[in-house]
Amino acid sequence: MITLSKCALVASVSDLEAIKSALSLPVLALDESKTGSTVGEILQGKFKSGEIIPENLIIFHGITSKELDAALISLRSAGISSLKAVSTPTNMGWTVAALYKELCRERNSFKAKEAKKK
Repeated sequence: MITLSKCALVASVSDLEAIKSALSLPVLALDESKTGSTVGEILQGKFKSGEIIPENLIIFHGITSKELDAALISLRSAGISSLKAVSTPTNMGWTVAALYKELCRERNSFKAKEAKKK
């Protein structure tokens, strides 16, 4: 049984098994039957249907900075690209779909700033 006090919540269209292999954490797969739930609800085992997340998204929960660094290195070494987040008091109340949209907005903002520098 998965321990949701320390885990990775993973939405993945095609790389789920590779992500599981790369991480030394329990992994809970987030398909559309769970993405309408908040991060906090998922950690409590409560699931609501939502939308399909069209790319890899990994939400780390309950891990130390050292464990996060190791996970990121492992993912990079495995060639796995994904949006990543760490659970926070704020995003615990967000649905997975809302968190995904916010991460996309942040990525686009970052890319726009980088493009202006060039």
